[in-house]
Amino acid sequence: MIVVKRDFAWFSAGLAFLAIVFSQGIDITLGRTTFLNVYELPMYSIILNILASIFLAFNKGYYIYAIPISFLSYLIHPELISIIIFGLALTAVKGIPTFARDVLLGIDAFGIIYVLLALMSIKINFLLLPIMAIQAGTPILIPLVLIFGILYGLKRDTITETMKFPITLTVLITLLITTLPLTAINSLGKSETVDWIYYASWISSPSVGWFFFSRPLYLVLLYPFGKLIGPDIVSQWQIPVLSLIFIFSAY
Repeated sequence: MIVVKRDFAWFSAGLAFLAIVFSQGIDITLGRTTFLNVYELPMYSIILNILASIFLAFNKGYYIYAIPISFLSYLIHPELISIIIFGLALTAVKGIPTFARDVLLGIDAFGIIYVLLALMSIKINFLLLPIMAIQAGTPILIPLVLIFGILYGLKRDTITETMKFPITLTVLITLLITTLPLTAINSLGKSETVDWIYYASWISSPSVGWFFFSRPLYLVLLYPFGKLIGPDIVSQWQIPVLSLIFIFSAY
């Protein structure tokens, strides 16, 4: 008995491409007249996104995560979701070169994290992340970390696959990220968190107010170290220490 396995990857890519067209329409010129955004039908685009993701999941079960992404078309402009689904469909096409697949997965990872940030009304210029990390602090790098995490998730062939980092490498990366803003490279001289000023002020003159009630136990634990080492030093260097504690607790 011959079993024929249907490949829906190209079909999904075609549906996603049509979704892109319907999301923004096309410009048609007849004579000297140009008709803008002809066939701009957002609802059709949303439906095609959902269908494309469903067929993509039928093609390979691992791509089932594309279905909830497609439903985000109701919240985000369908054009962006269409591009993500279109890229995912192309990565499922048989015979695509590894380099091309990795590039497409990188674009998809960028698109997914952009959508997640857009849902939270967060706008970040990714090209300025290195400078922003030095000036504004390491939390601004969270989107970049998410991009690599999503990219790794998209590249996995099986859901049960795991990835392990040596603890030495993890500690070195953590120290590098958390101490970089505290060095002379940071020309602004500002710490990686705006709260350090409040910590230093409270340790210098403790008081019972909104800041104390927001984190009473932590302030009580921090107070003796601040008096022993110095309020400013403890307040600024608490982030590297807490980051290391988090790393060791994870391992």
